Amino acid sequence: DLKIVIDSLAKRENIDANNIALVGHSQGFYVAFMYATQDRRVKALISWMGRTSDFKDFASKVWLREAKRKGYTFFLDGYTILFDPYIKDSMKYNSENTLSKLRTPVGMIYGEADDEVPIEEGFRVKKYSKGKTEIKIMESLTHFFTGKQGIQNEVVEITNKWLKKWLS
Repeated sequence: DLKIVIDSLAKRENIDANNIALVGHSQGFYVAFMYATQDRRVKALISWMGRTSDFKDFASKVWLREAKRKGYTFFLDGYTILFDPYIKDSMKYNSENTLSKLRTPVGMIYGEADDEVPIEEGFRVKKYSKGKTEIKIMESLTHFFTGKQGIQNEVVEITNKWLKKWLS
């Protein structure tokens, strides 16, 4: 799906098809960095509280067996996740290996008040990636962009600064 979106945008006159940045929030960043190693048009990545570890690394074996038995599980605020195909598909990825192939700059924003994705996820990018990485930890930022007044604007400003620097 991400390739289709990028291919479609790349056809537009006002888009530099060889200078693409991907911004991903939470699981969206996992998808973005996994894809970025396969498409040379992607020149920068931005993580907004992005997940970088594999599903199998944060799900317990007991939890996985129960999800497989029932065919689904509840996750994050009561959303239902089907075992097949989502969980089953998620088990085949190796983020450590993919991150070690990453050469693009990565800007990462994480929140001290985020109860969903720990800041440690960003430090995995710094540890394994071969590209330039910058991380900004914001004290009151939650996973859903709430916190002190104006925090959303701060996230956008930091993102824009990185994009200007890396795509210019």
